[in-house]
Amino acid sequence: MNAPIIRRVRKHRDPAPSEIEHCDDVRDLGFVERVTLFLCGMKQETAAQLLEGFAAHQQRRAREFACAINAWDSPTRQGRLVRELGIRHDAISRLRSLMIESPVGLRRAICEAIPSRLAQHFPCVKTDESTSPAMRSLALRLVREAIR
Repeated sequence: MNAPIIRRVRKHRDPAPSEIEHCDDVRDLGFVERVTLFLCGMKQETAAQLLEGFAAHQQRRAREFACAINAWDSPTRQGRLVRELGIRHDAISRLRSLMIESPVGLRRAICEAIPSRLAQHFPCVKTDESTSPAMRSLALRLVREAIR
């Protein structure tokens, strides 16, 4: 399962296929890389100190991977965390809070943006009204932030 990671060019519109950057450096991560990814993504302030806890031969790999992780932008780092480690354990309650706090128009767009594996927890009423591209983009971003 070595599918390339796709990073989107950050623009106010959906990128054309020629603007999507493919990263072919995807590999299966081992224990050292997964722990490094977690530490750099979740404990940025203390990650360097915590990486010193690895055995000497693993520290070098961990430091090199940490440098690569720190060069990624935040969405790439968060996406890789979700890809490697899964969604947050409290994703459903965070999505429920988001639904409660959102106005009706945004709530409709959030229903469309919820991933299918979580949709069973959110019985959304399907309407014929369509949402604007800006509303869909905002909803997608909010849903991603809630589950990451």
